[in-house]
Amino acid sequence: MLRFFLDTNPLLSRVIRDWILKAAMLAPRDVRLYTSQDVLDEWGNHYRNMYPLAHGREIERHRQKIQDTCTVVTDYDVAAIAQLHPEFPDIHDYHVIAAADIAAGEVGIDYLVTDDKAMLAYEDKVNTDGFSYTIASSDSALISIAKLNPVLVQTLVLSEFKYRSVLWTRDANSSEYEVDIVRPLIKAGCPAFAEHVRQILHDPWVDRETTRIAQEAVAAKAIL
Repeated sequence: MLRFFLDTNPLLSRVIRDWILKAAMLAPRDVRLYTSQDVLDEWGNHYRNMYPLAHGREIERHRQKIQDTCTVVTDYDVAAIAQLHPEFPDIHDYHVIAAADIAAGEVGIDYLVTDDKAMLAYEDKVNTDGFSYTIASSDSALISIAKLNPVLVQTLVLSEFKYRSVLWTRDANSSEYEVDIVRPLIKAGCPAFAEHVRQILHDPWVDRETTRIAQEAVAAKAIL
């Protein structure tokens, strides 16, 4: 089993959020997710800034999905963790490692998942001696899931392919069928996992399934 504590930025990326949350929903015995109330609050503020005209129900729907999939940590001492790590690069992120530290003590998380460059660089600096978990990028986290449960990731690939095919079917401005689940991962900063997904798409059985999904999407659009 892999246990991940999620920082704000993986949750802000729709692409990364969907892949990781869906992995936990489909395989709860293999993937467990944790986050904190502070991270959720920070996520809400950033999401509103990114989408100032978004309906409140849209934000609440995403927030509820995160809360339904992640165990939310609330009891953590930020000042205490600051004393343990005085050289940590950003005072505003102490709450993240404080909550992750509590989760590590209670359930033994394996990774704090973040795409914050300063935090990732700090992990390299202190190596593994500073924390009982590894600070890892979203790309590394997804690759670790792929190594643990290849069948799960194959299922995720087909699920994402079908989801984007449905979006294409509903898009009135799109006529020629085109679904790409690799490029969004690259844009989201997950090149290694994107390459892994590309290889899965070349698997003969997966190729047959994606062809079937594509044909069904084209047929459905023709009826609309």
